[in-house]
Amino acid sequence: MMDMDRAPAAKGLTPLLKGLLSYHGENNALFHMPGHKQDPDGILSSILGNVLNLDVTEVPGTDNLHYPEDILKASQELLTKAMRSSESRYLVNGSTGGILSMVMGCFRPGDRVLVQRDCHQSVYNAISLSGIEPVFISPGNNEEFGISTAILTESLTKAIADNEGIKGLVLTSPSYFGVSPDLQAISDICKKNGIRLLVDEAHGSHFYFGDDLPNTAMDCGATASVCSFHKTLPSLTQSSVINLGKGASEEDRERIRHYLRVFQTSSPSYVLMASLEAARFIMETRGRELLHGVKAMAEEFSESIKDIPEIRLLKNEDLNGLQKDYTRMVLNTPLNGNVLSDILRREYGIQAEMSMGNNVVFIGSCFDNEGMYKRLSEALHDLDSKGMFNESTQIGNYEGVAKLPHPVMAIPEREALFKGWEIIPFEFAEGRISAERITPYPPGVPVLMTGELICGEVLEYLKNLEGSGANILKSRSDGTRNIAVIKK
Repeated sequence: MMDMDRAPAAKGLTPLLKGLLSYHGENNALFHMPGHKQDPDGILSSILGNVLNLDVTEVPGTDNLHYPEDILKASQELLTKAMRSSESRYLVNGSTGGILSMVMGCFRPGDRVLVQRDCHQSVYNAISLSGIEPVFISPGNNEEFGISTAILTESLTKAIADNEGIKGLVLTSPSYFGVSPDLQAISDICKKNGIRLLVDEAHGSHFYFGDDLPNTAMDCGATASVCSFHKTLPSLTQSSVINLGKGASEEDRERIRHYLRVFQTSSPSYVLMASLEAARFIMETRGRELLHGVKAMAEEFSESIKDIPEIRLLKNEDLNGLQKDYTRMVLNTPLNGNVLSDILRREYGIQAEMSMGNNVVFIGSCFDNEGMYKRLSEALHDLDSKGMFNESTQIGNYEGVAKLPHPVMAIPEREALFKGWEIIPFEFAEGRISAERITPYPPGVPVLMTGELICGEVLEYLKNLEGSGANILKSRSDGTRNIAVIKK
């Protein structure tokens, strides 16, 4: 490790490097992405070696991502086989570029497309850029945990019947909470009605390599999907893949390839692509074994906290037939999730992925070890012994905000961005048009988009959201109880 006393970071010349090395030096239990968990056993490092040797450009012998003919073509053919698709390609700017490309490639401006209301903000970016007409469909909810779950088949059937001319469906599987819909039934409904199914599988890349996990988009016949390898598999942050289904038309594929060249850099990182290949190799050769290990650790952890009655873990039986990813642990307690997450990091050196309401989300991966789970269990028992879970600390939970409102688009975002705007208090905002996006992050689902009408339901939601202590990203205003609106 770098000697901080002699490194430039110690002199304040490289604050980013100093902060990263400081976090690494804390030796926290990492229950967050990326999935390599800093490669504690050196499996990924043993394959990649000195990554500086891999940081090259398009010269003879290294091929070209956008027009592959040699080693990248061969590498992506192996990826295609592993993902059980008709074609899979590397993405070097996360899943965002893939989501933009598949939406733009599959739909024309003006097409009516069903969109899961709690899709990631990149889907909303695709809506804005593509000019499609979204018809939002709400997922189910689990009221006990105060979370959204997944699209229900009956909701989809009703939405198709109530809306003429639907061309497609964009949904998320799994959610940030590890919940997936009945993807095969949904795919069958889409095929029956002649609509394309696009799936954001950002958090489900490992589903392709293990047992007892929810169905994958490619196995269910989706038109296209995107997987963030870096979230749950051993690849570097920003490395993802896009999968084109066997039912995708050649015209769809050609347009998606075009937009991949539009939305991705012309100088793709060979380090990221090499890490994707290494992750695919590791998971193909050892994935089932490693995932069985994660499942065993998660089950042992669940058993170890059964004697704390105030704590609950989200399980399949809580989901009314929907499927849950066993590597994703959603812990519900009487404490506000932000409070508990902060205590775990500050006092026990345990970093969770996210918190929402009275829930804290922990991401498991193939690079975990038993010590991490034991450390978390011991921390929770210690907090219980101190009476932390007996206190009535329900402040700032997500009551009233588990179900997202459905705002009305008054002006397309592309036009609204060029309008004059001002910042006003919440109490004067009802009936005005938003001049900004407001997005709690994580999970990165917009509550309000630029150009949408601000109604009472949205304002109440935002007030509850701010009261919960959530990390809220606002593109123009700052602080609390205010909002940017378009000038009259």
